[in-house]
Amino acid sequence: KVAVALTGADGRFSFPSDPKNRAVIVVHEKGYGQATVAELAKRHELTLQPWAVVEGTLREGSKPLAGQSIHLSRAIFGSRIERDTFRTHHDTKTTTDANGHYVFPRVAPGDAWISWRTYWTQTRYFDIHPGQSVVADIGGRGRPITGRVDLANIDPQVRFHGSVWPSTPHQMRRPPNWSELSKEQQTALTWAWEKSPDAKLYHQEKCNQNFEVAADGTFIVPDILPGDYRLSISSKSP
Repeated sequence: KVAVALTGADGRFSFPSDPKNRAVIVVHEKGYGQATVAELAKRHELTLQPWAVVEGTLREGSKPLAGQSIHLSRAIFGSRIERDTFRTHHDTKTTTDANGHYVFPRVAPGDAWISWRTYWTQTRYFDIHPGQSVVADIGGRGRPITGRVDLANIDPQVRFHGSVWPSTPHQMRRPPNWSELSKEQQTALTWAWEKSPDAKLYHQEKCNQNFEVAADGTFIVPDILPGDYRLSISSKSP
């Protein structure tokens, strides 16, 4: 169960003593705040961080795309440690206007992945700072990749889709004795890496692009930036 309290005129709030209250989350028109109970035990103040504004334009090549769903989330790619610590679910969506433009007026600071079509077509990562205005354009960069899949001895009714995955040279490198470490030690190492510059680069690198394969086996993956990639094709049915 979640306990809810309103702050008084002096900003004070309180909750009954309960070890299950692992964190406090504050949402206000002027900003967002979060702190663990352990942190609040050391300092009985929680300072709001101003909302960020994230906006951009969705393009396929040079063409703006209107009426398309844009998702902003930390639920799929984000830190599991962060989710387990604060039990928050940052996930929202909006729709592009006639010019392909979209805006998220209230975004909590932190990692954010912005996707076209519910994580399935194209995703970008952004490190959002308090009060920041971020331009997060999707598509319109790089070049299209075209190809054809030879479907041998396959029922023509079976549909296929594919993914293009970038190489990830900045992913976390676990120490050789990782399996011998306690869960607490593994969490501490992971948490430290998630705050490092390498982690921010890895968050950008791991954003994949998905595509549909036409009935004749042809496909197009728009807006691929230069780099090394792995391409996979799979079936949507058994």
